[in-house]
Amino acid sequence: MTTCTRIPSTKISAVVSDVDGTLVTDEKVLTERARSAVAKLQASGIIFGVISARPPRGLLMLLGPLQITTPLVGFNGGVLTDPDMTIITEHLLTPEIARRAACSCCSGRSKSQRR
Repeated sequence: MTTCTRIPSTKISAVVSDVDGTLVTDEKVLTERARSAVAKLQASGIIFGVISARPPRGLLMLLGPLQITTPLVGFNGGVLTDPDMTIITEHLLTPEIARRAACSCCSGRSKSQRR
């Protein structure tokens, strides 16, 4: 039996970028360099998208300047929306997990008070 070695493709079809500290400065300014880089990707037929710890609404300021038409990924992957803010999918914490997480942030409480 003959086996064929497959050479992996080196074609890039999509780039997904973080926002804060990558596309925008610490002052929350979208730089001309970032705009230019994204425009070059899009001109080359490469899909561009963003992911962030921000809520999806915090990404809206990028849609026009970067001509983003792809889904937005917010809350570090917790919510995926269309650019019009229609939710595609979301990963929510159960109330019990949310309560436990909030309680774990409270210092000075005993474990029995956190339950």
